[in-house]
Amino acid sequence: MKSCISLTLFFVFFGLLHAAEATLPEKSGEQVEGDLTGYYIKNIRLKGDGKGNKIVLTNLNGNRVEYWLEHGEYKQAEMQAVAQAKKLDGSFKSIYRIRQGEWIQLPPGSMGMGNRMNPLVPFHHVAADQSFWPFGSMIYCKEMDGRKTMDGKIHDGFFWVADVGGLIKGRNRFDIFVGKEKVFLDLLDKYADPDNEPKEQFEIFMLPKAPSADLDPLKGIKPVIAILRGKGYKLTGEERTDEDIEKELTKFQKTHKEIREAEYGNRRGATTLWFLMAAAHEVAEAGESE
Repeated sequence: MKSCISLTLFFVFFGLLHAAEATLPEKSGEQVEGDLTGYYIKNIRLKGDGKGNKIVLTNLNGNRVEYWLEHGEYKQAEMQAVAQAKKLDGSFKSIYRIRQGEWIQLPPGSMGMGNRMNPLVPFHHVAADQSFWPFGSMIYCKEMDGRKTMDGKIHDGFFWVADVGGLIKGRNRFDIFVGKEKVFLDLLDKYADPDNEPKEQFEIFMLPKAPSADLDPLKGIKPVIAILRGKGYKLTGEERTDEDIEKELTKFQKTHKEIREAEYGNRRGATTLWFLMAAAHEVAEAGESE
């Protein structure tokens, strides 16, 4: 779900609290003046009465559970492919559509799915036109650095390109994922002002190209193993299991505070990809110096 609410307005409302510990790459990024808007995930209500359209939801334990949705909610959920689902016990879970009628529960900390592979984290991931800014590119917005977000955390000004949008076209449009529908509607009600939508200044760091195919995390699991091994993690090659790889990757991810829990164990995460690519260059440079 998209909207043109300006994110600067509500960040400014909360005010600058203190400078976050943000670290920019040594090389400058591209300066862009543009719009930062917001989008959210729709709420749906799961039923167990056998009426409406049936879906099968696989939870985090791997159990498949049948639920039913009202026809209108089913159509909207199928179209958006992601939803905040209210379960029978009243709790909400983030779920993602993998095929018609088949859904999976998303990991803790994630409230959506971008590019069909990246768990989306509110106020951390953005949708962009990826013909200009590839998946995994990093965006720094100075106006957001040190400001308090709706979840009570202090923002460091960094975002990662992790999603696309049908209306997000051009090099200067960015749509931040805000998560819950209620958060978005509260923002829309309090802060949206179509006559006063300031432009934001962005410094954009495009995802670097890999130093070689053997160290390109976009090429699959083998380069990721090579990168982790080159950084000293306990992986020796193809004989390692998926569980071993996930364990060592999670250790790597935890060394970077910018990588959120929702991406742990997922080599395809947008923020993870940025740091894997940086590590690939470090490994390549270390090999050249030997």
